Amino acid sequence: MKHPIIIIGMPRSGASFVSELLHLSGIFMGADRKHNGESQLFADVNHWIMAQAGATWDNPYNMQFIDDEFKTKVAKNLRRQLKGNSLRHYLGDERRGYRSFDRINFDWGWKDPRTTFTLEIWKTLFEDARIVHVYRNPVDAAESLRRYCTEYQDLHLKSFLGGFKRNRLARKLSHQRLYDFSLRALHLDEGYKLWQQYITQANRVQEATGFPTWHLRIENLLQEPQAEIEKLFAFLGFRVPDGIYKEVEEKISKKKLFAFTSDKKLNEYYQSIRNQSLVTEMNYHEIG
Repeated sequence: MKHPIIIIGMPRSGASFVSELLHLSGIFMGADRKHNGESQLFADVNHWIMAQAGATWDNPYNMQFIDDEFKTKVAKNLRRQLKGNSLRHYLGDERRGYRSFDRINFDWGWKDPRTTFTLEIWKTLFEDARIVHVYRNPVDAAESLRRYCTEYQDLHLKSFLGGFKRNRLARKLSHQRLYDFSLRALHLDEGYKLWQQYITQANRVQEATGFPTWHLRIENLLQEPQAEIEKLFAFLGFRVPDGIYKEVEEKISKKKLFAFTSDKKLNEYYQSIRNQSLVTEMNYHEIG
């Protein structure tokens, strides 16, 4: 069995970019990947796990209370879920023939932010995994998430078809979010608090699970892609594929590098948090 490579980190922090990097390098990240590089299967499963604990991706507080009994019960269902049609959708048509994940003999993995909080449960299924934690400075992460939530509401929730479907689901009292992607993340300061939750959890992953963990600062990857790719692949134990540096550099947008520094209000907000302990610990206290 090949053990998975799992990408974690707060949404809008660059994990999608890293997932695409691994995919281009020949590491299978799911035939069911969505536009943000997330496997639909693992996104659905992680959503279900968090729901059992009364938590969500944007309010993960309750995940700190899960115990061994909870992990055992949830893991029992996961073993059933990672077979049959779910497995086939993840693997796609080109990789048929595998009946369970413990038979996979190629390099594979997934990216989903919620895994940051569910890894202790995945530990019960995969004793060995390699974790890549992608993180970004708190202001850009919170502001990018706020904008995404606003755009999501404007573009997806207000369309005619979306409205028709939304009304039908509302009548059924669906648990699906019908009106907002995240009420919390619409507020910059709440986005920053969410950043703190994700960073705090990701920083304790290796201690809590024993999984080898690589912490990848996305700004370093944008500034020095070749050096950071070499370090990442050394951690993963892979050779850097030919031509990957060029492909990555073509996809890099320097505009995302400390984007908040060009906005007066965001700069003012940064000044108000720059000396807080976690910002200092992650070495984001001297930007600009």
